[in-house]
Amino acid sequence: MLIKTLLGNIQRNERGNSLAYANCLLCRVFRFRRLKRIATRGCKFLVFGRDMGTGFVRLADLDLPDVLRNISREVPPEVFRENVSSTGLRKAGAW
Repeated sequence: MLIKTLLGNIQRNERGNSLAYANCLLCRVFRFRRLKRIATRGCKFLVFGRDMGTGFVRLADLDLPDVLRNISREVPPEVFRENVSSTGLRKAGAW
């Protein structure tokens, strides 16, 4: 699963339980600098969990660099989660 972000492309590994970043040293250095710039400006990322079919994946489940984890805030699932599918809603005419 490829995720497009401000930090570049992140590829989900085959097991689907962690994120694998590019091994390019230069890529990691640039990514770190961008994250530090975001952090020094006081910005935060809001992270919403997602049901990946094998279970609900939350912020704590992700393998993230400390600089990214430190500026990430999880929105608790009980605040936003509804176990309905968008496909099911469309078929029911709810949209």
